[in-house]
Amino acid sequence: MTPTPQPLPVPPDVPGSDGVRTASPPDEPPAGATWAQRHQRIADFLGRAFPALRLLTDDEAARLMAIGAAIGVFGGFAAGVLDRALVLTGDLLLGTDEPGRHAPLWYLALVGPVIGALIAAAALRFGSRHHRPQGIPDVVAAIDGDGSVSLREALASAVAAVALIGGGQSGGREGPTVQLSAGVASRLCRSLGIPPKRARILVAAGAAAGIAASFNTPIGAAFFALEIILGNFAMRMFGPVVAASVMGTVVGQWLLGDRVAIHGPTFSLKSPVELLFYAFLGAVCGVVATVFKRGLVATNHFVDHLKLPMTARLVVPGVIVGIMGALGFHQVMGNGYGFMELLLAGDAGLSVELLALVLVLKMAATMVTASGRGGVGIFAPCLAIGAITGSIFGGLLHGAWPHLTEASGAYALVGMGAVTAAVTHAPITLVLMLFEMTGNYQVILPLLLALSVAGVVSAALRSESLYTIELKERGLYHERREGQMVLYDVKVADLMREGEVETIRPDAPFSELAERFLKQRVQEVFVVDAEGRYHGVVDLLDIRGLLREHQHDLKVCDVECRTVVTLRPEQSIAAVLPLFFRADMDELPVLDAEQHLLGILRDRDVIGAYDREILRHDALLARVEGGDEDNPQTDYFELPPGQVMSSIEVTGQLVGRTLAELRLPRRFRSTVLAVVSVDPVTGRSVRFAAEAGLRLKLGDRIVVVGPREDVERLAGEDAERESTQERPR
Repeated sequence: MTPTPQPLPVPPDVPGSDGVRTASPPDEPPAGATWAQRHQRIADFLGRAFPALRLLTDDEAARLMAIGAAIGVFGGFAAGVLDRALVLTGDLLLGTDEPGRHAPLWYLALVGPVIGALIAAAALRFGSRHHRPQGIPDVVAAIDGDGSVSLREALASAVAAVALIGGGQSGGREGPTVQLSAGVASRLCRSLGIPPKRARILVAAGAAAGIAASFNTPIGAAFFALEIILGNFAMRMFGPVVAASVMGTVVGQWLLGDRVAIHGPTFSLKSPVELLFYAFLGAVCGVVATVFKRGLVATNHFVDHLKLPMTARLVVPGVIVGIMGALGFHQVMGNGYGFMELLLAGDAGLSVELLALVLVLKMAATMVTASGRGGVGIFAPCLAIGAITGSIFGGLLHGAWPHLTEASGAYALVGMGAVTAAVTHAPITLVLMLFEMTGNYQVILPLLLALSVAGVVSAALRSESLYTIELKERGLYHERREGQMVLYDVKVADLMREGEVETIRPDAPFSELAERFLKQRVQEVFVVDAEGRYHGVVDLLDIRGLLREHQHDLKVCDVECRTVVTLRPEQSIAAVLPLFFRADMDELPVLDAEQHLLGILRDRDVIGAYDREILRHDALLARVEGGDEDNPQTDYFELPPGQVMSSIEVTGQLVGRTLAELRLPRRFRSTVLAVVSVDPVTGRSVRFAAEAGLRLKLGDRIVVVGPREDVERLAGEDAERESTQERPR
């Protein structure tokens, strides 16, 4: 038998489909101009108008970098506006935007956090569809999904976080900054029709732009996006992210000025022995980070158990933090950058005992603020906790061995990075960001040592990244493997087979079932009723004994059907891949919401999709089946760039004409591989070889291969003639 090409099947809701679809990447927009078509139009225009831009128009990596730079401008502007809003809110509610450095009046410290909480509750209630804020874990979850971040939710979350932090609650601006910048980037990607595979990279680039603009750290921001948001350092991701980070920094400097985020101390090593002290500091910071993370999780669980209304959940932490501030512990309020600078300079004016109390209160204030689910970040509080820890450690050491150790400010700087790296599991990001934030290169060596030890201690205590913990609790965590992320774009509907399901009615005699197994060499037969509803599957191995006993008086419904996992068309291949191992079957049934059997998904087709999406990312594959019933063969062949395989319904000008008369290779540069016709007796699809004298009938489908634009032109021209001319009889 001559092999007949059979492209990947379409979802069942496509009218007039017999299970053949265009073999194109599954991440293309379903309607309108595709990503490739839009790029080609822009490329053609720019190539003609500006020949020097030929590289930009011809190379997709260059185009993505250019789009990343544009996203960086928008993301940087969003971050700059948010930073200004934080300053304004702090001045209005507390009389200062740095309550950690400048103590607000006691009554403002008491009521400021409560007023901010009420504003945040109103913003979430009226601005968010889900009445809950978004943050960095939500962006990470979006990257692991389709890369879509709601701009409306991002705006509501940003307003809520600005009100909470500006009002004095303990949180960081990096959470709302990342969310808002990523939301802007996602909105631009949707407007341009960019598919999920590329939108993920650009959304992470938007997050990098926001961090770069807010902290004036282009290198650290880029690695923040790669290490935390994307979890991948692949070169194809590096270009757009770095371009966005650079442009975000430029915009941030224009809006906020060219400044150093934190003014650190002059750093130097007094003695090589001091490296041992920094290593020990790393161990202490690893323990502090683990205690902090577990405290955060426990506090969140306790508050969740109380099931407080959203407003109360935000106001109660405001009351607690306000009482701390009113009692004179203003150092725990806000993002803590002002107090960190005092610690780095050694001007905090607090004894070691008071610093220890401030450390406990800062951790408690951050825990209760985070339990309110107001969308604030934990990056800045982690830096503050690390600075306090390092300052206590350095103060004790310097008091004991002043000739061997630097002042406490140096240890505070290293402690900032060590605690934050142990909480977020992002050591590379912290090294680069602290270098850029302080402008001090001498800190790199002890910082690397302390971060490494803190990471080892955190891992030994079985402490995960705080972002990972939150995603797991919400059921959104996926292993950060690029293969799985890609396969979330491929759906069951893209790979399932519709016309190859062996079915039987429940009331059919057992002899008919036995004949199916004996003559058609199938392993499973699916049981469906007259309406096509699925009842179960009969496996050959389960009824071997009945076949030997010739139970001809039985019916199919008398045979015990195996219960197997069923699939839905909208499920992703990454989600259903483990189900094959649990079911121990080569194929699984696909059902709709009403339990109708739509088709089957075979493990060999999943493997083919994995080969296409992971091993050869942008390859276009055609599934070809051949052989005979005794020796069926399936293979996947890669189509040349720009070529597609498609199934076109025979209507209009195609009806009643032979393939030789149509001259499709000459007119449309397309080759007919097979003709699919419906058998009027059985109602099943029958495929014929593409012979020159084969005359096409109304309702047939032709399987063609050719350049995408020509295949689309063939389908469009035939449909247009069909709508304006009477069909031949």
